[in-house]
Amino acid sequence: GALALWVPLEGAVRLFAVVSGVVLVVGVVADLVWRGGSEVRGGERAVEWSAPVGRAVSVEEGR
Repeated sequence: GALALWVPLEGAVRLFAVVSGVVLVVGVVADLVWRGGSEVRGGERAVEWSAPVGRAVSVEEGR
């Protein structure tokens, strides 16, 4: 809204859309990098999660 004080409303909306898209893409890429791009097998993540007591368990063992 404040940007519309300096540029026409149409330009402000377009800039907001572009910046929002860039932030979305950067967030998705950062999430994939942070999680290590873990694969999905059979609808479940192929990573180990920590149990509440701090012991690592596999997805199959955690059922």
